[in-house]
Amino acid sequence: MSIFEDTIEATGSRLCVGLDVDPTLLPFDVHPMDFVETVIDATSDLVCAYKINPAFFFSISQDGQYYVEEVTRMIHELCDVPVILDGKFGDIENTNKRWAKWAYEDVDADAVTLNPLCGWDALKPFFVHGKRSYVLSHMTSGSHYLFDDASDIELCTEIAIDAAYWNKQCDGSIGLVVGTKNNPAFEDIVSRADGLPMLIPGIGIQGGEPIDAPNAIYTSSRSILYDYDRDASDWVEKVVEAALGFNRQVEV
Repeated sequence: MSIFEDTIEATGSRLCVGLDVDPTLLPFDVHPMDFVETVIDATSDLVCAYKINPAFFFSISQDGQYYVEEVTRMIHELCDVPVILDGKFGDIENTNKRWAKWAYEDVDADAVTLNPLCGWDALKPFFVHGKRSYVLSHMTSGSHYLFDDASDIELCTEIAIDAAYWNKQCDGSIGLVVGTKNNPAFEDIVSRADGLPMLIPGIGIQGGEPIDAPNAIYTSSRSILYDYDRDASDWVEKVVEAALGFNRQVEV
């Protein structure tokens, strides 16, 4: 089993909390890094993974890169919960070599999210034994369509088929990002993915639903982190309540 399956078994949870630090939503007078550390300490036994989107850290400080690396170190020291670096990386292969080095060596992430539109060969630097690459197939945004509906459904399904093929070439390191909102092809994508692990995004405020799927984990950020008034003294308890509420919805 991978570290993800081990953590699901240990915690009884399929919840992946996105640590999206938004200064406009944080509790008053709480530093972003203190907020993150408190959330991790309070929820590490309630989740199967944490997701870090670098944009939220890069945008709050010139030390954003350090913050991303420090949060990952913090998680690995406080608990045995895996970290997904949600960069949606997808440049040419030579550039991806540098991104993969940063993600796996400097950040020490356990997984990344990838955009496949530059081609599967370009993504090879990320396909590393012991790490997981979640490849975008379908997102939760209502305006995600590139072409007409039929062509986009075909594209999402084709990505799932290709991901299953590449997974067999890459020692089982590939998963899929598959949104449930506005996705008439969800069941078809799952059936074509040959049992690949699924990362299902945007549960809660973004409108995603925790539809049951094999090998799936479910990401939520704002619905877990910010369901309280900013001046609330019991904000930590509210975060824990939100995580527990999610776990009651989704059985392992």
